[in-house]
Amino acid sequence: MIQGRIFSRIRANTRLFSSKPGPQSSPAQPESGRKTPFDSLGYELIDSSPAEPQAIQRAVIDGLGPNSFTVSGVRVAGSVLVMPFFSTIWNVDHFERITPSSLALVKLVVPRPDILVLGTGATLLPLPPGLKEFFKDIKVNVETMDTKNASHTFNVLNQEDRNVAAALLPVSYEGNKSGK
Repeated sequence: MIQGRIFSRIRANTRLFSSKPGPQSSPAQPESGRKTPFDSLGYELIDSSPAEPQAIQRAVIDGLGPNSFTVSGVRVAGSVLVMPFFSTIWNVDHFERITPSSLALVKLVVPRPDILVLGTGATLLPLPPGLKEFFKDIKVNVETMDTKNASHTFNVLNQEDRNVAAALLPVSYEGNKSGK
């Protein structure tokens, strides 16, 4: 008799081993006006519905120094590689050291830039023949100009929502003055 009562209670509670939430189940709600440390991350941890999407800001070259750049409010010392939405330090300190491997990021990002603006320092320097082939192979147009004009060109094209990148040597770089 006792065994019958136990099993009848188990059979009566069909939700016991169910993975479906019961009718009384609902996510816990925070007290009204209560904030958590995680609210600024964009998700309600208790409700788990995504917050309003935030627009990603396009990169802007804000300033140039003799040996540095300011990109989207962040000062970067040395050369810089700027993509539509981010920038990174570019480990190139001389024009002669610009090689296809130093520009590998341009080849790897998706979507690939339609145009690369190459800032050659204080003066305009011609693009080496090896780089012409590299850009032709990866189907990226390249414009070479002094760094100041390259920065302005990048900003204009990027604000027009063009898929543009910039590889910029510092303004202090003057190239090979001796003509060798």
